Amino acid sequence: MAASSTSTLMLPQEYRIMFEAENSHWWYRALRCWLEHVVRRYVSNDGWVLDAGCGTGATLALLQSLNYKSLGFDLSLSGLQFACNRDHMFNKLCCASVTDLPYSSNSFTGIICADVLYLLHDDDEVNALREFKRVLRPGGALILNLPAYEWLRGEHDQAVSTQRRYTAKSLRQKLRAAGFEPLRLEYRYMMFLPAIALVRRVLRSGKQDAAKASSDLTLNFGLLNSMLTYLTHTEERFGRFIIRPFGTSVCAVAKVSH
Repeated sequence: MAASSTSTLMLPQEYRIMFEAENSHWWYRALRCWLEHVVRRYVSNDGWVLDAGCGTGATLALLQSLNYKSLGFDLSLSGLQFACNRDHMFNKLCCASVTDLPYSSNSFTGIICADVLYLLHDDDEVNALREFKRVLRPGGALILNLPAYEWLRGEHDQAVSTQRRYTAKSLRQKLRAAGFEPLRLEYRYMMFLPAIALVRRVLRSGKQDAAKASSDLTLNFGLLNSMLTYLTHTEERFGRFIIRPFGTSVCAVAKVSH
């Protein structure tokens, strides 16, 4: 996940946790399921796709498996070191900030920015969206995934230095202010919202020191992880035909307004 030089970065240990969890953890598997669907539907494969804030490279690996030409960047050298360990990845990567993209205008048919903007301070978020608009080709798609609802804040938000959480309304307003028009805007992980809200409320009185905060991804679910994977994949299949009105993540597909 990338941030600008004036924004907070994730704790370094989070990148190792991400790298080790991405192939098996239910949350990441569901994210890839959703990304595969929206990329195939909204992004042309006759150009390049940018993974903005590529972290440890899992989304780039997905794009590679779908035969999309792709590039990625991250501000964190910790994340890029893990990404470089993936096959055929080294020449796709660079160290950069979402607020100052090292690419020419109109370079990409699609941009994926999964769980990055919430790490940025307000001015940096505006600048990042402006840069995305600049490097997208006409007709290109911006794909975002972000954490939902401020009242869902938990220890994980401390561990990854969350600056804000979003609603569909606030995300729509930010996109339109930046010159984008949402094509699809909805929540994800709808069926888990009540349980996660309850657990985070119970745990909120726990550790408050960000340096000692631990990620949700450190949890070893075992059989429960398999069950959650099945449930999220079921939700994703139904979610292709309905707009989910609430959930723990909010996502968008948008194009540049004319």
